[in-house]
Amino acid sequence: MADIFQWVWWICWGLSACTVPSVLVQRAGRPSTALSWILALFVFPPAVLPAWWLVGRTHLKVRRRRRRLSESIFGEKLKARPRGTEDPQPGSPVLSGITGLPEDMKRWVFPPTTGNEVRLCESGEKAFNAWECAIRGARRHVHLLFYIWRNDATGTCLRDALIDAARRGVEVRLLVDAIGTPAPRSFFLPLINAGGRVEWFLPLKFGSRPAAINFRNHRKLLVIDGAAAFIGGMNVGDEYCAWVDLAVNIRGPAVDQMQEIFCDDWYYVTGEDLSDPRYFGGWEPSENPRAAAHICSCAVVTGGPHQRLNGIRETMLLAMSSATKRLWIMTPYFIPDVALTQTLRLARYRGADVRLVVPAKNNWPLVRRASRAYYPELLDAGIRICEFAGMLHAKVTIIDDNLVCIGSANLDERSFRLNFEMSCFLESFSLNTDIVHFFNEINGRSVEIRAADVITRSWLTRVVDAGLHLFSPVL
Repeated sequence: MADIFQWVWWICWGLSACTVPSVLVQRAGRPSTALSWILALFVFPPAVLPAWWLVGRTHLKVRRRRRRLSESIFGEKLKARPRGTEDPQPGSPVLSGITGLPEDMKRWVFPPTTGNEVRLCESGEKAFNAWECAIRGARRHVHLLFYIWRNDATGTCLRDALIDAARRGVEVRLLVDAIGTPAPRSFFLPLINAGGRVEWFLPLKFGSRPAAINFRNHRKLLVIDGAAAFIGGMNVGDEYCAWVDLAVNIRGPAVDQMQEIFCDDWYYVTGEDLSDPRYFGGWEPSENPRAAAHICSCAVVTGGPHQRLNGIRETMLLAMSSATKRLWIMTPYFIPDVALTQTLRLARYRGADVRLVVPAKNNWPLVRRASRAYYPELLDAGIRICEFAGMLHAKVTIIDDNLVCIGSANLDERSFRLNFEMSCFLESFSLNTDIVHFFNEINGRSVEIRAADVITRSWLTRVVDAGLHLFSPVL
């Protein structure tokens, strides 16, 4: 038995040596991470070798349909449409800076559009009611993309609304993540029988690519008739009614860009190309938009493991680097890389009011413990950190007086490198003001963490937190 173990060990050690080039290429530009993987490969190869090939790699090749329909086929049509009057805005450095991004990144970062009507959904209950109402009012098509869809009361209610839509002739396409969604396929069978299409993103099955385990579609998107879109951090499930969360309803040219994101993901999974003009340009401005919504400039951004430079990470750092007055962040999962912590500190040094609100307890305790390892560095720089007593799932960043970012991405390695994500930068003084009120209301129900609180934590607690933060890249 000992001889067999020795042979297995040496075979794995040799395979680990052959794996080193893959680590060097995949972790190019991140030497500390590469060295950590290489060290682990040779210290305990039988465990780390399969871990690398299953979850360690951070790049995925995907087939893409042709992008930028709104700029090519429908470009002139969109330009000719009337648009609402915008708030007087000086022009965010982020939205203007997006136009200067490298050409390769522009495939993932859409150019800013103006005249978008945006309505805020400040809770899960409000978002679900708006979703159900929009689905029941759909006339042509409903496209949905979610990471989690549960077979509980909320999931059943929305599924039944989709069934009704499919029965009256509306095209229904639902794409859910195969690992994130716990609802069994039988749960969606009534929708399929009614004529709807349901697909699973990167399902696990015999012979699946190893990447399928680690690269998940974390986006949350609902598009109705090409006229309106909903984005944010909410999945479909009962718990999101109890959690603090945030979503927005957008009507305007940005809807076409969000439709493209769905069409790209749908094409990757099914091979069906939805380039038909009937899926685009369905939005119309309201007669009196100011009475019902904020008028915003929007920049839609996507991120994923198929990008060499992650679009969301790069634009988020660009946005935070522009902050001079306010940089307020609300996120359920906060595990920053070196660049993000430096960006937050530098914003504080410039005189900006930098605040971070995270949950005191979330649904991933390991992530919460790892997050606390970063507190001392941020507190020493003068950044204010508050922990919300309940489950906080909202993902929003407020920058100065006129810019906010809302989407599916968390501020962690998984969102910045491994998951497929989407976010939207929204420029509007009035929307910024409303979200500031939302932030202040949640902040008022939170407990501020002081430097003394960190110091007085037990030595064992600090050691465990610091140890768990070593796993940050895969949490």
